[in-house]
Amino acid sequence: MSDVVSRLALDRFRSWSRIVVDFEPGVNVLYGRNGIGKTNLVEALEFLSVGSSPRAAAAKYLVQHGQTNAVIRANAAETRDGCARGFADPGADSVWAHTLQVTIPVRGAVRSRVDSGPSKYFRDIAGMVRVVAFGPQDQQLASGDPAGRRRFLDQSATLMFPEYYAALQRFRQIARQRAAVLRGLGEAGLGFAGGSTGASSGSAGPAGMEPAGRRMAMAELEAWTSQFIDAGMAVTRMRAAVADRFNGLFARTYAGFAGGCRADARLEYRPSFAEALESGPAEARQRIAQHFQRIYPGEVSRETNLIGPQRDEMLVVLDGEPAREFASNGELWTIGLAMRLAQFQYLSGNVPRETTSMGALAGTAGALVSDAPARPAGSARNDARPAENNHPILVLDDVFAQLDESRRERILDFAGRQGQVFLTTAAKGDVPSGSGWHGIDVEKYAERQHGVL
Repeated sequence: MSDVVSRLALDRFRSWSRIVVDFEPGVNVLYGRNGIGKTNLVEALEFLSVGSSPRAAAAKYLVQHGQTNAVIRANAAETRDGCARGFADPGADSVWAHTLQVTIPVRGAVRSRVDSGPSKYFRDIAGMVRVVAFGPQDQQLASGDPAGRRRFLDQSATLMFPEYYAALQRFRQIARQRAAVLRGLGEAGLGFAGGSTGASSGSAGPAGMEPAGRRMAMAELEAWTSQFIDAGMAVTRMRAAVADRFNGLFARTYAGFAGGCRADARLEYRPSFAEALESGPAEARQRIAQHFQRIYPGEVSRETNLIGPQRDEMLVVLDGEPAREFASNGELWTIGLAMRLAQFQYLSGNVPRETTSMGALAGTAGALVSDAPARPAGSARNDARPAENNHPILVLDDVFAQLDESRRERILDFAGRQGQVFLTTAAKGDVPSGSGWHGIDVEKYAERQHGVL
């Protein structure tokens, strides 16, 4: 089976005021000169899948300047034979077929709609269409700042666990609220007379406050700290499951590319809430609370959360050394591609059933999520184990830029054996001929948008 998108429509998204483009099953090649908007099209597909973009720090930056929102619409389906038929009249080849809509506001939450249904939060369609995207920015996965690697974990977990997107949003909301409380205490100059914090009962409270005010401040801090720990543990355990399950695939994929040179590669997840992976939920929660007690004065002085999933790290290690310190540009490019292809292979079902202890951690994490939303009919991916031969959409953005002719042919051969693939390239001639791909001249769409045709 394969996930497919047969039509994509954008309004006020990046460089596109409006565009409607049809796609085919198999390999779709989007070509046109640099800066014409090819990457913006595949970026919209990625956002439709996971609710984030590797090129934008916040969703609001995807909206055209001066506009209040951007809209992505797509005819999407999961098919048994890779055909994109059945959007108007779903046939026997389609497991499900829907028109999905995502509205991205400059202010406020991203909203979603399935067919003509009511407006909901994005979490209700997160991971419904699975898209794995490789782009030039992935060369920085190993060498860039930890936020990029956390984003990789978050995107992967959203595609693997139906409840993850809601868990991550819940954690971020709680983290903002707790940080606001810390800022309030810091701005008021309220230090603590004792060594306890809002993570436990019996705290001494802010110095100089009246008893009633002290109790109120402690109660508010305790409430947010308690929720922060629960939500953070859920995120940590699912991120750990992602790193654990991708590790073997990543190592084998990288070794195949490396050809025996510095071929020992692995992913090493280093969570801020390490206690969540070292013991059961009750003991882990107590140990994390004790950690908060020790660091509370620093949190007040800095007015921010000093520990939690927002400070997680995932190192890429080559031959026992951090890749960010020693890898060449070519090795960094190969690492990024190997990470994405490992993601793609896992979601396609090209791995054995989960046998490691991390599977139990993921199950426990799911139990910690109290507000996982109901999913649209036919959309649920019920657990983190991929269905056999169920191909996600694969996006290879500007992948030919650093490849010779032989490697381009191998990439195109691999792409031709998948369900639906999107390749972007500046020149149509860069794509090996005779491979049965569907070409899309993006420049013609840009000319229509600007009234040339």
